[in-house]
Amino acid sequence: MAVATTRKSGSRGKRDLLDVGKSLYKDDQLPKEFAWIEHLTEAHRRQFFYEFKRALGEAMVEENRSIVVELLEDWQATAEIDSNPEFAAELQRRLKARDEYEDW
Repeated sequence: MAVATTRKSGSRGKRDLLDVGKSLYKDDQLPKEFAWIEHLTEAHRRQFFYEFKRALGEAMVEENRSIVVELLEDWQATAEIDSNPEFAAELQRRLKARDEYEDW
């Protein structure tokens, strides 16, 4: 992934985060590093972009790229689940059986 996990201060770190944000919003086609976004359900995709925008702003203010990196890693895992409906259903069944499932 193009975003480093280390904290980087100064304008260069902010520029890197801006570049990541612009790459997701400027073109009709997603960059290949973010192709996994296509596997998100429509509801998850809307939630991802909302959270991404907030995380990008927070990361720029705090000059801490790890905020964005962690969000991307979490959503990439969600995309993997969304891309396999049978696995997603089984995971929900198991979580519900253990009373750990929360519908959002």
